[in-house]
Amino acid sequence: MAELLVYEDNTAYWDELLACLSHRHAVVFVSTTDEAIEKLEERQFDMVVVAVHEADQTVFGLLQQVRSTLNSSNIPFVCLRGPHAPTGARVMDEAFRMASMMLGARGYVAANDYSSVLPGLEQYLSSGS
Repeated sequence: MAELLVYEDNTAYWDELLACLSHRHAVVFVSTTDEAIEKLEERQFDMVVVAVHEADQTVFGLLQQVRSTLNSSNIPFVCLRGPHAPTGARVMDEAFRMASMMLGARGYVAANDYSSVLPGLEQYLSSGS
């Protein structure tokens, strides 16, 4: 069972994400970037998952901060665009994927339903690159 740190600033989706992830993994949710950094400084996680909702700099800022200030280069950092993201975010999937990978993310998962979230994330847990 892997330990996942999940950044999701819209707490309304926590229950749905927890339901799809918790039967196979331990999940810790945070809703601010400061909380994410605090948790990463306190303990080791097997993966950081960051929910992408809109074209804003929060996700990329957190990724840069994690990669530059913490000894976390080995932790898979995966951006997730889930089913509740607005249409604008869905249209930007390829741009988000490319930008997040350039900043050091291990992957980008675009899921149109929660049943496909877990397999998409797990491929990055098991991959070495």
